[in-house]
Amino acid sequence: MSREEPRLQEHLGGLRSELEERRLNVQERRTTVAALLGQREFASRLQETNIRAAHVVGRISHYLENVDATDESATLRLALADAERRVEELEAQLDVDEVEALKDSILRVLSSQMTEWASILQLEHANAPYRLDDKQLTVVADTSERPIVMERMGSAENWLGCHLIALLALHQHFIRRTRPVPNFLFLDQPSQVYFPSMDSYKVLEGEIGNLEEVGADALAVQRMFDFLFATVAALAPNFQIIVTEHANLPDERFQQALVEQPWRGRLALIPIDWLEQP
Repeated sequence: MSREEPRLQEHLGGLRSELEERRLNVQERRTTVAALLGQREFASRLQETNIRAAHVVGRISHYLENVDATDESATLRLALADAERRVEELEAQLDVDEVEALKDSILRVLSSQMTEWASILQLEHANAPYRLDDKQLTVVADTSERPIVMERMGSAENWLGCHLIALLALHQHFIRRTRPVPNFLFLDQPSQVYFPSMDSYKVLEGEIGNLEEVGADALAVQRMFDFLFATVAALAPNFQIIVTEHANLPDERFQQALVEQPWRGRLALIPIDWLEQP
């Protein structure tokens, strides 16, 4: 037994090695079988999905083959074409170069009208072109020497005139282009900038009929209202100017335009009878 024991141990070791190798082979075969079974299940689900997709495609194809084609003059096609044209118009309006060119064109038209009206109102530098500066939001007279902005033109009479020609030029543009801007202008006592003399006050209150007898201030007030009346007439019936004014010119158009009689004597905002009540 002692002599044969080494051989037995060697034989047993070989058997153990062979057993472990066979156990590993069995485990590997099981892993392979499990992977194959998983692939077969996935392939089965994929085949089922493909069958369903083919079924849906078949139904869609059948519907498309049997549905009536849309006529060229159908409402939907017309609406689509109209929407596409509208998109093209909006894209063109959003073009920066196109917008700048259109704005410059409008400002040139406004400048031409403002220059004409500046001459009518006899503003300072009336012989030079007037324009609206859209960046500084002011009126500029382009004289031969240099451009002169409104704030450097001097008197309040010129400032009033610049405001009037700019505002009325814009309103005229809006009206002629049918833009959604309220078609009226409200002016509060525009004659105040002329600082008239006492005699001129009497003229403005309607107590003197001959304006030429009292000086340039009253004539300037008359010239301003002539300009306002002419502008309203040119844009009638689409424009209205509302004026709250102490002046009461003897001009027939002025008198016809009065909404109520001037507040003088016992006629005032608060009735005198209220004050006389005990």
